[in-house]
Amino acid sequence: STNAPTNVTSHPGNSISSNYHVDFDAMDANHDGSISRAEAKGNADLTREFRVVDTNHNGRLSKEEMKGWLN
Repeated sequence: STNAPTNVTSHPGNSISSNYHVDFDAMDANHDGSISRAEAKGNADLTREFRVVDTNHNGRLSKEEMKGWLN
């Protein structure tokens, strides 16, 4: 067996996109401290992965749930 060099790349969370950074406060339109599905609508990647990011499945994304996405 050969020992091929290993290339390691770093992405926030398990991201497949470089667009996974959001300004939480700007996206939190009503400033209630979480992002609703409607508030996430402006970000196609976040909308697509909303259910995955919403780990407690309450329909809202907290800053803790969003930590891999925040700038």
